[in-house]
Amino acid sequence: MKLIKRYKQLSSPIKASLWFVACNVIQKATQIITTPIYTKILSQSQFGEYTVFLSWVEVVAVFTTLDIFYSGYNVGMERFREDRETYTTSMHGLCFFLTTAWSILLVPAASLISPYVKVSSLQIRLLFMYMYVFPIFQFWSARKKYDYQYKPLILVTSISSLGTIILGTVFAITFNNKSDGVIIAKILVEMIIAIPLLIVSINKVKNLFNSYYWKYALRFNIPLVPHYLSTMILNHSDRLMIVFFCGQAYAGIYSVAYSIAMLMTIIQNAVNSAIIPWMYRKLREKNFAGMTKVTTIVVGLMAILNLALLVIAPEAIRLISTREYMDAINVIPPVTFGVFLTAIYGLFVNVEFYFNFNKFAAMASGLAAALNIVLNYFFIQVFGYIAAGYTTFASYLLLTVVHYLGLRRVSVKNDLEIKKVFNVKYISTIVIVFALSSIGVYSAYNYPLIRYLFVLGLVIIAGFSYKRIIRFAKQLYKDASQRMG
Repeated sequence: MKLIKRYKQLSSPIKASLWFVACNVIQKATQIITTPIYTKILSQSQFGEYTVFLSWVEVVAVFTTLDIFYSGYNVGMERFREDRETYTTSMHGLCFFLTTAWSILLVPAASLISPYVKVSSLQIRLLFMYMYVFPIFQFWSARKKYDYQYKPLILVTSISSLGTIILGTVFAITFNNKSDGVIIAKILVEMIIAIPLLIVSINKVKNLFNSYYWKYALRFNIPLVPHYLSTMILNHSDRLMIVFFCGQAYAGIYSVAYSIAMLMTIIQNAVNSAIIPWMYRKLREKNFAGMTKVTTIVVGLMAILNLALLVIAPEAIRLISTREYMDAINVIPPVTFGVFLTAIYGLFVNVEFYFNFNKFAAMASGLAAALNIVLNYFFIQVFGYIAAGYTTFASYLLLTVVHYLGLRRVSVKNDLEIKKVFNVKYISTIVIVFALSSIGVYSAYNYPLIRYLFVLGLVIIAGFSYKRIIRFAKQLYKDASQRMG
């Protein structure tokens, strides 16, 4: 009852922020729920083919949509706040135009492209069909978040997720080519939802072309393409290269491990989203009191949660897949370590972005993506798909080091003492302890009792630290309330 009362007292922006996190969890949960269903119905090769298709979706979207619905759309919503309806409609039109242009260029050559991208010519056609649907929900969702309208967003997200699970399962069972079935189900569900959303979005302004807004969007977003593309390559090149060198079945095994390890990104992204307003307020006011303590607590908490996930990884694989996927357990430790590093360099990036050091992010992402491709090319051929987990870890480690160097550079330019924001010594110690603990946990995968005792130890440590965590959460709540009103 106290929690309900406190929730009712929250401001609309705070409530919206909580529900936006919930929407993200629902979307991620859909993938988690469908994974055990699909791994039991689809063969390893078919599941691998499906995951490769999803990887190409994110890569191709960079070109067909320029990922405008991310940072670019929000900046435009603020800059053109007196004409948001026209701006939004024109962004739909620009994405339709780009998708049509790329479709005319590539779809007729689908049969020629297919052997190189390792998806069928039919799936290439489905991919570009999906590119017409994909940005509609993204723009609608971004607009709802901007206006703090969380109720429609949570409703539509829930319907979409439930529909994908149900129809995807039905099509997986009934289609002869089961990977085609789950892809068609995904596109069909999102199309049914997207068309009404598009009609509502463009109802007031039916003109999809506005030369001024198109030029603005192109000037703003084209320079960000290398950053977005590098990020996509870093996230998906391992699976795509596993298909090339090892086959689709191994890509399916790797995807199961990767999906489990990436579960932590839900929590890490939510924590980072919550801490950004607090960090920016502290930096703006040059009030650094307590910053090192909070950032260290965040890193320590992420270390504990990632270790806990690492401990239960064998049980997680058994839960969401079949015995054929158990080899994936060898990939989880390095990928989990890499995910933990994203929590650390994400904090560094917050400071870089505050001081408009955005171009450095594109350079860092491009460097890490290039390293990932080179390492994958050489090591996957020698050591098999398991090497991709370690190359992913190496790429994230490089990103962490490079962003730390960027943090040092931006601190010098803006007369900021790093030690007032981050206790690098403590954070480094946590990373070393995490590395040693990961090795110990991996060595004990065949000894469940030892792993469970380790979990008990983590619970005890968290128990001793809970007061600090509560104080940290209260401080974030207080600062967010003051900021948002």
